[in-house]
Amino acid sequence: MLGNRWYKHFLFRLLLFIVVVAIAAQFFYGHPIQEENNRTVPVAIADQINLAKYYAREQSVRNQKSDDLFNQAIEASKALRDPGVLVFALTQRGHYYYRMRKISLAMPDMVEAVYLLERHSDIQPPFEQKVYKQVGFFLGTIGDFEKANKFLHRSLTLTESTEMHEQASLLDNIGFYTLQLKDTSDASRYFEQALLLAEQSKDSIRYAKILGNQALIAWGNGEKQKAVEYLRRDIAMSDAGGDSLNTLYATNILGKFLLEDGQVEEAKYYLRRIQPFAEKHRNLIVHRHTLHQLLLKIALAEDNEEAEFNQRRLLYNMQDSLNLFDGENVTKQTRWQTEREIIAERLAQSNYEYAMEKQKSNFLTGLAVSIVLLLGGFYLVTYVRNQKEKSLFRQQMRRMEIASSTTSLISDNIMQQAGRDKLQQLLASNLITDESWRTFKRTFSGVYPDSYQELISKFPELSESNLRIAILQKLDLSNDEISDLLGVTQGAIKKSKQRLRKKMGEERYALFQNVINKRLF
Repeated sequence: MLGNRWYKHFLFRLLLFIVVVAIAAQFFYGHPIQEENNRTVPVAIADQINLAKYYAREQSVRNQKSDDLFNQAIEASKALRDPGVLVFALTQRGHYYYRMRKISLAMPDMVEAVYLLERHSDIQPPFEQKVYKQVGFFLGTIGDFEKANKFLHRSLTLTESTEMHEQASLLDNIGFYTLQLKDTSDASRYFEQALLLAEQSKDSIRYAKILGNQALIAWGNGEKQKAVEYLRRDIAMSDAGGDSLNTLYATNILGKFLLEDGQVEEAKYYLRRIQPFAEKHRNLIVHRHTLHQLLLKIALAEDNEEAEFNQRRLLYNMQDSLNLFDGENVTKQTRWQTEREIIAERLAQSNYEYAMEKQKSNFLTGLAVSIVLLLGGFYLVTYVRNQKEKSLFRQQMRRMEIASSTTSLISDNIMQQAGRDKLQQLLASNLITDESWRTFKRTFSGVYPDSYQELISKFPELSESNLRIAILQKLDLSNDEISDLLGVTQGAIKKSKQRLRKKMGEERYALFQNVINKRLF
C-alpha cells in the first residue's frame, strides 16, 4: 500500500515536471515577438538580436557585446532547424558587420543566407522584405549586381504602396545596379520612377541621391554640363539635409568629372570643401582614398611637387587600412565566389546525416537490386563476351585520355584568359600603387611565365622600377599610358629608360629591347 502510494506520488511529480518544462519551452522558444507573412521569431532569439542592435547603435562601432549576442542568436536559430529563422538571424549579423564596414566578416553570413534562400525556394524568412533588401544591398556592394537586383525586386514586391520613401530607395538602387550592368535604358526608367516617389514622399536626401545617379547616365551620354548640374544640385540638397556622407560621395564623382573636363580650380574647390569631414571620419577609408587620388591628379595638373609628394604619402599610408575595409570589387567578387563554395561544402556536411536518413530506404533497395544484377551478370557473361568488353574498355580508355587532354587544354586556356582579364582590370585602374603592383606582377608572371622568366634571368640588373616599365612596355603600352598608370610624368619615364641604357651599355640595351619587343609567349 505504502509502495503504491509512493509510486503514484512519483508519477504525479514527474508529469508535473514535464508540463512545466513544456510551458517554459513554449514561452522561451516558441512564443513570437512579431509576425509577418505568418512567420515568427522566437522571443529568445529576437531579444538577442534586438539587444545586439542596440549596443551597435549606442557605440557606433563593432563591439564584443553585439558580437556575442549575434553569435548566440545564430546558434539558437540553428538548433531550431528552421531555415527561415536561420536566414533572418544570419542576415541581421551580416548586416551588422556590413554597416561597420567589415565586409570580410559579413561575407560568410550573407553567403550562407543566399545559399539557403536559393536552395529552399519555399523559405519565407521573418521580415522578409527587410531581409531581401539587406541581402540585395550587400550583393551590390561586392559587385554581384545581377543577383543584387533579384533580391531587391523581391523586396520591392513586398513593400506596401504607402511606403513611397522605401520604394524610392529600392528603385534607386535597382537603377544604379542596372546601370553597372550597362543597361542605360532600364536604369533611366528606374531613376525616373524613384525620383517621382521621392518627390511625393518629400524625401529630399533620396531625391538628391537619384540626381547624382542620373548624372552618371548624362555623363555617359556626353551631356557633361547636365551631369555637372545634377551633381551640384545633389551636393546642395545633401548639404541642406545634413547628409555629409552623401555630399562626400557626390563630391568625389563631381571632382572626377570636372578634372576630366579640365576644370581643375572648380574641382579643387569642391574637394577641399568636403575634405575636413572625410578626414574626421576615419572609417570612411574608401571615400577618403578616392578623394586623395583626385587631389593627387590636381597636384600633377598644377605641377605642384610638394602637394604631389604629400598625396602619394597619404595614399600609401592608407593602403593597409583600405584592405581592412571594402577593397576593390574584383577582390570582393573573388572572395564571394570562394566563400560560396566553402559555405556550400559546410552546409552539405552539416546536412549529411539528415540526407542519409531520408534516403536510407532508397539506398537499401538500390543496393539489393545492384547485388542481384551483379550476381546475374557474373553468371551470364561468357569468356568471349569478357574479351570483347575488355577490348571495348581499352578503346574507351583511349577516348577518355584524349578527352582528358582536350579538357586540360581547354582548362589551361580558360585560366590564361582569366589571368589576361585580371591584367586588363588592373590596367584599367587609375593608378598602380605598390600593393596593386605586387598583384599585377604575380598575375603577369602567372599568365606569361616564360616572358617574365626571360626578363629577370637575362637582365638581373633590372631594379623593381625598371621591371615595372619593362613589363608595361611588353604589354604594348605607350610612355603616356605608363606615366598615367604609375602616376609619374612622361619625362620621368624617359629619364628612367635613359639611365637604364647608360647602365647596360649599347650592346646589352639593344638585346634588352629585342626581348621587350618580342611577342608574349
